[in-house]
Amino acid sequence: MPLLAFGTMSRDVLSWIGSKRPPSRLSLFSSDEKRPPSRQAFLSSDEIRSNLHRLCMPPNGGQATHGLRISEKHVRAIRIFLQALDGRANRLDDERWALRPRLYAILHRIGATGLLNDFIHHHITDFNLPFNEQTLPLFVTQDAGQGMRFAFFAVQDYYLTDVKDIESDKSRHLTLPVSGDTYFVPERPLGHGSFG
Repeated sequence: MPLLAFGTMSRDVLSWIGSKRPPSRLSLFSSDEKRPPSRQAFLSSDEIRSNLHRLCMPPNGGQATHGLRISEKHVRAIRIFLQALDGRANRLDDERWALRPRLYAILHRIGATGLLNDFIHHHITDFNLPFNEQTLPLFVTQDAGQGMRFAFFAVQDYYLTDVKDIESDKSRHLTLPVSGDTYFVPERPLGHGSFG
């Protein structure tokens, strides 16, 4: 199984989950120039999946999460590890799992990550959350006597963003604890400021 060098990715990603500022994107994916190349940190697929499992599970070990929500730091860390998996699987553009960290976390929690490609095929992203009985696609069905749809509905609230609360009638002014730019995934520059 080939290993992928990420420099200090594992240490940086896991250390900033509890900090106030995420590391720069460059520091996550560039080699660590302080170490010789032979001593770079490597993450195997198993290590990436292990970190994803830890990040996707609620802090109380998967029990009821009444009122709790996953932190934005955890969502960003999930996105970074999914980017590593995307790179290994050569997923590009809209096929990238990293564009759907919340959906991945929900599907991981209910043991249905194989359905993520179906969500991608139907152009469904985290923006479509939350789902209800009418909006959840039919490919999320009863599976071997387990109510996968019921399980999806039961856990999705933990993985929602608090931004959805802004859309309610009871919303109030919200001041973000960090720069608003951290809530957006940069795709490409829009232009150079000219027109016509």
